[in-house]
Amino acid sequence: MAALSKEEKIYLFSEAPVGTAIIKLAIPTIISQLIIMLYNMADAFFVGRIGDPYQTAALSLAFPLSMLLVLLGNLYGIGGNVVIARALGEKKYDKVRSVSSFSFFMTLVSDLLVSILFVLFLDDVLMFIGASDKTFPFAKSYLTYILIIGAVPTGMQLTTAHLLRSEGMAKKAGTGMMLGAVINIGLDPLFILILKNGITGAAIATLISNCISLIYLLSVAFRNRASSFLSFSLKDFSLKYAKEVLKNGLQAASIVIFGSTANIVMTRTAASFNDIAVASFGIQQKYTTLSVNIATGFGQGVMPLLGFNYSAGNFQRIRDVNKTAYKFDGIFVLVFVALVELFPRVFAGFFTTHPETVTATAEFLRISFIGTISVVFMDYIAASFQAFGKWVHGILISFIKQIALYIPMIIIMSRWWGVKGLAAAYAVSQILSLIISGSMYISLLKKISLEAEAKKNTV
Repeated sequence: MAALSKEEKIYLFSEAPVGTAIIKLAIPTIISQLIIMLYNMADAFFVGRIGDPYQTAALSLAFPLSMLLVLLGNLYGIGGNVVIARALGEKKYDKVRSVSSFSFFMTLVSDLLVSILFVLFLDDVLMFIGASDKTFPFAKSYLTYILIIGAVPTGMQLTTAHLLRSEGMAKKAGTGMMLGAVINIGLDPLFILILKNGITGAAIATLISNCISLIYLLSVAFRNRASSFLSFSLKDFSLKYAKEVLKNGLQAASIVIFGSTANIVMTRTAASFNDIAVASFGIQQKYTTLSVNIATGFGQGVMPLLGFNYSAGNFQRIRDVNKTAYKFDGIFVLVFVALVELFPRVFAGFFTTHPETVTATAEFLRISFIGTISVVFMDYIAASFQAFGKWVHGILISFIKQIALYIPMIIIMSRWWGVKGLAAAYAVSQILSLIISGSMYISLLKKISLEAEAKKNTV
């Protein structure tokens, strides 16, 4: 299928029916996020077939550290995506080229720095986050391939995909991410079970798939140079818009920073009980992240659409996009949460064959998963704040959700109710966070509506 021309991309953002625009922009991103999550879950699934709770717990310990690469991809990739979408709405095409080049090459440099830092400090970091004598060697082996050897391809593929989405190439970006995911799912049983490499095999499979995904995405970028506003050339690199990119990317990065901080507090607290509690939390995280990734796919898909029309002053189009988003998120999350609450042992058993871990995880899911309803809606609110350039709002709700509410709940409720308190802390903190963030979003929409009306009256 031929790439859209520059004129077709502008039409998609500004005039195409909202339903058509959302299908073209959001659905490929949702599918790619689903596939990405499936391959992340594949690691846990096949490691779980080994029946070793310590390797399952090691994956839980590794998760917040591996999110550092997502942080960088969000900082430069989503930051660039937001600035590019608004620049397209303002017809500032030189700015688009400069921003895309800056985001691309800064991700490369930052990923290399991550590799160097973890060569020096990986052991110390693992001990700090709560690795035990039994989980430490597994976590270290996994992260050696993910954060040291594989930092560049992992981080670069995320930024490249975000940049391609910024001008409407969601399908191409999604295909690249899905390609890596499918390869990873295929390689996992080979390396983990057949070659008996365990958790190390999961890391090797992920590294190979990320490399292939990056190669595909770069080939798309260079094949479509003639029809693209973007630049992946060093000659267009400039620090002129660095502050704007970082400011807009900081919200997405803060979600990872605050989330990883909360996850580290949770794993340390769970580890103070036992390694099975750590494994239970890690499995619950997989299902929560699956639901969030679908919501994130929708939010990231429509983010350029929201940003373009915010810059163009088209508030009615923003309102129409929001209506569709609420319907989609609501139907999806209610069905998913209901299934998990009704069949927690089935969902727990998907990731482990260890009987004690299945029982503990089922209880953890039953108590905690109701909070996922709030998380999904907050994810779309965060994407909207980002698209509108309201990065302070986005950072504030991330801080409230993860730091101001979740961490204190973890500490207080675990003392009151033990491991069950850890699960309850998640649900309670997320529900309170939605009440706060929803109020902020309604207030912002009213302000944007008044601004749009004022612009119309002055024309």
